[in-house]
Amino acid sequence: MTEAKKRKPRPVLPLTERDWDVLETLRFTNDEATCPRKWATPLDLGAGNGSHHSQTLAKLVRRGLVEGFQRAGTIRGVTTARGVGMSRGSKCYRITDAGREACKEWRAGS
Repeated sequence: MTEAKKRKPRPVLPLTERDWDVLETLRFTNDEATCPRKWATPLDLGAGNGSHHSQTLAKLVRRGLVEGFQRAGTIRGVTTARGVGMSRGSKCYRITDAGREACKEWRAGS
């Protein structure tokens, strides 16, 4: 690839209010003192049909503030290692230490 055709990296934009809301909700959901769950689905975080939660969580995963995985499950009687496809609630998320620190700093600055 020539120098002229190389793409510039996209700038990292600051998190939006909606991003912080999802991150704070996930922090609260993963807090062992208030709720002993280790992993949460978008539905656990208040997602509804057509909501922004899955997109927001994917963005937070890319930034390293949240980690996620696709649950294994059964599709038409066949157990799959890849997961349950795109069924609702098949992806699970939890906040990382970096995400907890970001929340702490954001709350201190608010």
